[in-house]
Amino acid sequence: RERRVAEEAVRVKEEEAVARKVAARGFAHLYVGDVVSNVFGTLQHTGFFYDPLVREIENVTIPWLLDGVAANTAAMQKTERQASALLASAVAEHAQRSADASAEFHRRIQADAAAKEAAIQAAQKEEEDRVRAEEEAAAAEAAAA
Repeated sequence: RERRVAEEAVRVKEEEAVARKVAARGFAHLYVGDVVSNVFGTLQHTGFFYDPLVREIENVTIPWLLDGVAANTAAMQKTERQASALLASAVAEHAQRSADASAEFHRRIQADAAAKEAAIQAAQKEEEDRVRAEEEAAAAEAAAA
């Protein structure tokens, strides 16, 4: 009977030791798991682990692509400025030609009006001269008769 009590005491102590070991192992896994996770996260975040393809895309392809886009944009802006200047020049030339044509039109109208006025005055003077000549001829006929 004492032997069984002693065996039971040894078995209980061994179970307690196993339980403590399991608890310690669980705690260690929990603690170390968080630490390992944090360490790997930090290392990955700082760039210690990287994908060579992603790194090549980030360091080579994207800068090359952005340089090409910048050059293309600059060329398009230059072309746009040239087109705007050409358009502004055409609009200014049209405005000048329109103003010149309008001035020429008004000059011709004034010249036509002046010519018509001169023709009317010449016709009136001719009519006056004719009437005067008829009156003088009638007066000369009346004096001769």
